[in-house]
Formats: sequence, C-alpha cells, structure tokens
Amino acid sequence: MRVISGKYKNRVLLFDKNCRPTMARIRESLFAILKPHLKNADVLDLFAGSGALGIEALSNGARSCVFVEKNKDVFVKLQKNLSFVEEETKIINNEFCHISGKYDIIILDPPYQQDLLQQALSLIKEKDLLRNKGLIVVELEKEQFEYQGFLLYRQKEYGRKKILILKKMEVEEDGKRSNH
Repeated sequence: MRVISGKYKNRVLLFDKNCRPTMARIRESLFAILKPHLKNADVLDLFAGSGALGIEALSNGARSCVFVEKNKDVFVKLQKNLSFVEEETKIINNEFCHISGKYDIIILDPPYQQDLLQQALSLIKEKDLLRNKGLIVVELEKEQFEYQGFLLYRQKEYGRKKILILKKMEVEEDGKRSNH
C-alpha cells in the first residue's frame, strides 16, 4: 500500500493482517473532496490502523494529526509508517474514548460489526471535539447509519463501501439550527 497523493506520494505503508486498508481509489476520491479543507487542518484519525488516511491528510496540507490505535501489533506498524512524516503527529495506543482536543477533520474508519461508529459520534458530540466548520469522514459498509446532531455534507458509494462526510450542526444565537 502506498500514499496516493501530495508530498508523500508513493511512500510505502505497512499494514497489519488485522487491518482493512481503504482502497487507493477510495482514498484518491476522498482526498479530492477534502483537499480544500486540509490546509493547516488539525486532524484526528480515531481508528488509525496503518495510519493511511491520516498520513494522506498530512501529505495534502494538514498541519497535524493525532492517531489513535488500540491494537498493539497494529500500533507498532503505525509507528513505523510515521517515520518519514515531518508534520506534528501524536500517536495514542489506547481506547478511542480517552481522546480530547479540537479538530478540523475527524476520520472514523472503525472495525466493522462492532457498533463503534455510534459510540464515536456520541463521544465527538459529548466532548465537542469537532471545530465549527469541521468535517467528520466516516467509512462504513452500506448499512443504515444514524448521525444525529450532524449534517450530511457529501456521500459516495464504492461497491459495498460508503463514505459519508458529516458537518457539525451549528446552533445560532437565537437557538435555531444552521446548515452552513
């Protein structure tokens, strides 16, 4: 697997047999959509795996990325994959619920069939992790998915996979919801 665009294009990335890397064509399409939002962005890759999505973000202009991966074997490969990255990074080998901070882009690509997406979205809302005008990228299989409290910005389907890009539902001073 390789970085597909930006300053780290063609760098080889290691991945563990327990990972399910996002296909190159999906990453290419996704980062074409995200490119205008990446300049100087602070990114959170919440279920990092190999780190491919967070590294693509850094390769395309993000300022920093926090990588969270709880599997120790996968974490070791993630550390190796970050060896060439010049931007600010932090890697956390722990459960995703221990995260804090504010982010412009949050990437959610958890293991399928573990019901982690709903938990992660609840955590993002509860801890107010997403900055105003920030985006959440969700990779999932084509099942139905509740994203209450967030607005659907973009959606793309690739075979059995689906990418959703969500925005924070902003509340204006008068208490009404805004869709900007």
